[in-house]
Amino acid sequence: MAEQSPQEIPLEIRWELAYILRRLEYGIDVKANASKLWRLCANHHISQEKLLPFVQACLHPDRVLAALSGGKEETPDDKRIAVISCVNDDRKYEECLLYLSQCDLPDGMELEPIAIYHAESITSGYQEGMQSSRAKYKIYIHQDLCVVKEDALQRMLRIFAEHPEVGMIGFAGCSSMPKNGRWYETEGQGYGVAAQAVSPDLTYRLGFLKTEKEFEFVEAIDGIFMMTQYDLPWRSDLFHGWHFYDISQSMEFRKRGYRIVVPCSGDIWCIHDSPGFSFDTDPDYNEARRLFLDTYQEFL
Repeated sequence: MAEQSPQEIPLEIRWELAYILRRLEYGIDVKANASKLWRLCANHHISQEKLLPFVQACLHPDRVLAALSGGKEETPDDKRIAVISCVNDDRKYEECLLYLSQCDLPDGMELEPIAIYHAESITSGYQEGMQSSRAKYKIYIHQDLCVVKEDALQRMLRIFAEHPEVGMIGFAGCSSMPKNGRWYETEGQGYGVAAQAVSPDLTYRLGFLKTEKEFEFVEAIDGIFMMTQYDLPWRSDLFHGWHFYDISQSMEFRKRGYRIVVPCSGDIWCIHDSPGFSFDTDPDYNEARRLFLDTYQEFL
């Protein structure tokens, strides 16, 4: 579905936008209504550029912008890590959270699980989760991923603290993006600390290069696990399904000058309970790849 111009947005949606923006303008339940606004925009493919005329139509657009940007009272909370997942299987999600709860955390820091149900796309779900939390650090994680390394979060927090230029950390990625948009077919190096359980009786380590370094800089990471210390919008205006959201977000971080890393301790950090997927037979995947290649050609 193509992005709509403000005039093409259905009248009832335009009114809903106006109602929510007015609530933000007058300080009514700002956090909940900001989250509702971003979800509405994601579901109807309304970009921030297309939202701006509606904001400017308010009597006090500066108040709306302040509410959306958070203001002083909404400064990031560096004692929380939001854990954001799109969920359709509570059993898998329960296992995911169980393992995260066993991870060591610095004193005073806590996890904030945010489950997004019935998301129309992974980008819209992640956008909603991002906007609903003040946590400085956010983990975007598949519901079927178990983090098995107990000091994983502590080590990633240390990387962020010591390297403010690092915007995002993943558990698998590549040193250079191939021109076909499939990061795992890189002509450079693939790095990772992941294993995959393809069935109840078969788990194998993914064949990435191991190094002695604490981490390696990469150009893109896989979406099974993505941890950030800065918030950037997810491209819900482009990707309306479940593919290329991760590689797209990697490019968005690179566009803004942030660096991306993969830890390389040699240990297994996570196990992905997934039988795999045949991408070439999925028309949604191929359309998302086309959009990705058209949008980010300069980074390939």
